[in-house]
Amino acid sequence: MLPVWLGTKCGHRASRAKSVICARLGSDLLDIAGKVTYIGINSYQDGRTEIGKISSLAQVQRLVALVLAAPVDQQHVATETTTPIFVDFHLRDGTQALRAFYAATGELDFGIQTPPAFGQAIALAQHP
Repeated sequence: MLPVWLGTKCGHRASRAKSVICARLGSDLLDIAGKVTYIGINSYQDGRTEIGKISSLAQVQRLVALVLAAPVDQQHVATETTTPIFVDFHLRDGTQALRAFYAATGELDFGIQTPPAFGQAIALAQHP
């Protein structure tokens, strides 16, 4: 997996940022607008085994917009006591942005507080 570069909104350039002190929105941590071809949902066991997929372009665009507009709270992050699944944003250039997703809280690493509609779409996309 190659880096997903961020812009210079916060006065620096970072790859797959975990913490950006000035991050306020998901778009401050992920530079994926207009770049996602599909969203994979990967197993918590290895982070790689795909257990679901969202490939409808309209749904992908809607979910990416939710993530990018979501507020960031890096003071309160999900604990290790909650088992995540992994959301894998597959990008047009062949790279991926893999993030842990904590369904109980709606948090997408690292501190992106997604709305309930995002979690519902992820839950529906998982294979039974």
